[in-house]
Order: sequence, then C-alpha cells, then structure tokens
Amino acid sequence: DAFGADMGKAVSQLGSFIEDEAQKQQRLDNQAEAQELSNELNTRLRNLELGDGDQEPGYKNRLGRDAMDQRQTYEEQAENIRKELVGRATNPIVRQNFSGVAANRTGQFLTSVGGHFNAQRKAYRKTALDNTTNVATDEAVNATDDATRMARANDAYTATFNYHSDDLGRPDAIAKTFAEEARSKVHQAVILGLVNNQPTAARKYYEANKGQVDPGDRPALEKVLRGGYVKEESARLVAD
Repeated sequence: DAFGADMGKAVSQLGSFIEDEAQKQQRLDNQAEAQELSNELNTRLRNLELGDGDQEPGYKNRLGRDAMDQRQTYEEQAENIRKELVGRATNPIVRQNFSGVAANRTGQFLTSVGGHFNAQRKAYRKTALDNTTNVATDEAVNATDDATRMARANDAYTATFNYHSDDLGRPDAIAKTFAEEARSKVHQAVILGLVNNQPTAARKYYEANKGQVDPGDRPALEKVLRGGYVKEESARLVAD
C-alpha cells in the first residue's frame, strides 16, 4: 500500500511538473510571439516615418504642402498596420501583451508625424508669404500708375502682418514692424525701377510715400533720386 501511495504521489508530481513546464513554455512562446509582432511593428512604422530606401520615401522626407496633404494617409497606414498585427496574434494573451506595446509605439509615431506636420506647415506658410511679397513687388514695379503700385505695397503689408500675427502668434506691435518693412521694400523697388527712365515719376512717388519708407533707407534712396534728377537735367540741357 505504501508503495502504491508513493507511486501515486510520484505520478501526480510528474503530472504537475509536466503541466507547469507546458505552461512555462506556452508563456515563453507567448512572449516571443508578442516580441516578434512588436519588432515588425517597429520596422514598418520606422519605414513609414523615415523611408525604406526603396518605394516608401517616409513621412519625414515629405516637405511643405506635400507633408500637409499626406499626413492623414500616413496616420491611417500606421493604424492599419497596428490593427493588422494585433489581429495576427494567435491567442488572447499574446493579443493583450502586444496591444499595449502597439498602442504606445503607434502613439509615438503619431506624435512624430504631428511634429513634422507643424514644422512643414510653418515652412509652407513662410514660402507662401515670400511668394506673395515677391508677386506684389513684381506687380508694383511693372505697374503704370501709382494707385496700383501703392495697392501692391499694401498687399505686402497685409500678408506680412497676418503671417506674423496669426501664424507666428507675435504681438500686433511686432507684426506691424515686419509689415511696415515689407511695404517699405516694395516702395523702394518701385522707386529704383522708375528712377533711371522716369526720374520725375520716381521723385513724386517717393514724396507721396516717404512716410512708409524705412527712415534708415531714406538717405541712400534720396541720393539715388538726386542722381536721377541730375541725369534728367543734363539730358534736358543737352536737348536745349
């Protein structure tokens, strides 16, 4: 009887050992599977973010308007990857272990995408401002009447003020100084464009808009205008 009891105990212990070992191996298998899913997620999200050197350029390599337009697409791709990998888990334990890691890693990706989006939006708006002021300057220089010239100078003022006030969040007083500088540059471009062939028109335009020309730039501009006047007078005397 004692032998039978011992044998039964041994069998029971062996069974418990086998069961514990099976559970241990299953736990290790679950951990390994969750880690493999995590590794794949990291690789695929890294490729989405930085590029894979082949077909995927990576969100952070997209600039300006392209980055702005593509943000939602990349965020959706990241979420689809997360869902795909969670769905591939072979049992609830792996799914639970991986889901938390996946949520955190996807969140990091979205944060990185958001940061790049904000930076590129600022760059895009700065480019838009530069384009606006360049177009305003070109149109002012090529205009044939002062009303149009002054209107384009005011366009540069408004665009610059709005950029510094709305986009950069600067106080109105600071935004105004940048806007006044932009308008002054347009006025100066108009005057320099007129002074060689239409010096009288250049002087009249300057006098009409002198208050909007940067005081620090006035001496050099007035010197150019005097040179235009001298040239005009010399030509007139020769003609006479």
